[in-house]
Amino acid sequence: MKRIILSKGNNKRITQFSHQSIVKQTCGIYIYRIKRQVLEMNIVAIIQARMGSTRLPGKTMMKILGKPMLWYSVARAKAAKSISRVVVATTTEERDRPIFDYCTKNGIDCYRGSEQDVLDRYYQAAKIFKADTIVRVTSDCPLVDPNVIDLALKGLNGGKYDYVKTGKSWPNGIGTVEIAGFGVLERAWRDAKLPGEREHVMPYIYTHPELFKIKTIDYKKDCSGIVLSVDTKPQLEAVAKIIGALGKGGLSFTTADILAYLKKNPAVLKSLEGIGRRGPEQYIRDMKGKGKLR
Repeated sequence: MKRIILSKGNNKRITQFSHQSIVKQTCGIYIYRIKRQVLEMNIVAIIQARMGSTRLPGKTMMKILGKPMLWYSVARAKAAKSISRVVVATTTEERDRPIFDYCTKNGIDCYRGSEQDVLDRYYQAAKIFKADTIVRVTSDCPLVDPNVIDLALKGLNGGKYDYVKTGKSWPNGIGTVEIAGFGVLERAWRDAKLPGEREHVMPYIYTHPELFKIKTIDYKKDCSGIVLSVDTKPQLEAVAKIIGALGKGGLSFTTADILAYLKKNPAVLKSLEGIGRRGPEQYIRDMKGKGKLR
């Protein structure tokens, strides 16, 4: 049996884990029961984080205005009204211990699992923390918009859809969110066999539209050229400037606030020119080219 290390942030306790219909009576009662059911859902944002980035090694713990980038990803995800808890999912590699230690010290829930099988890492974290719905966020998106998380969760439409993602019209790193129910994630974890289906979390789902009901939420205009997920020093510097300008009153600033800032500060936007975005489409092309997806 494989032993997995988990830090439970609420009480900073470190524990070892081993793998092993509503009837409509009246309109008022119906609405009350639906609302109660939604409130009782355990919606968990899982943030994948590691130190081994090839383009910007150690970026997860790089400082932005005195705090590690990971802190902002966690804080912004926690600010979403629909989120029950936030969990950081890192690896059992020794180089990722600083992430685990930081989470333990600061009361952030943290799970350590496989580095290469990211699907398994997510599934085990979701299972241990008893997630009903999983929101995928990455640690290199410190500007992820809490409002977009709430919007995407509404997109599930009470279970009408299995998987909801934001489209490429959103600014990358701000409106980059994927959501699936636990049963859907479990099916992907059980049935995904190809390396390309397991090196990321959701590829098995979005490459099998015949098996899953998928919804894409697009932004009101095309902002696909704006890439603010952090993979380079210019992106890190741009994010620091945005947070420095907009975060003085807290971290509740929105996608619209960020776009307005970039419009007023064209030099910051210009610093991002030539930085390509990586989304599901590019991932599929890369994995097929390497023979890891069919």
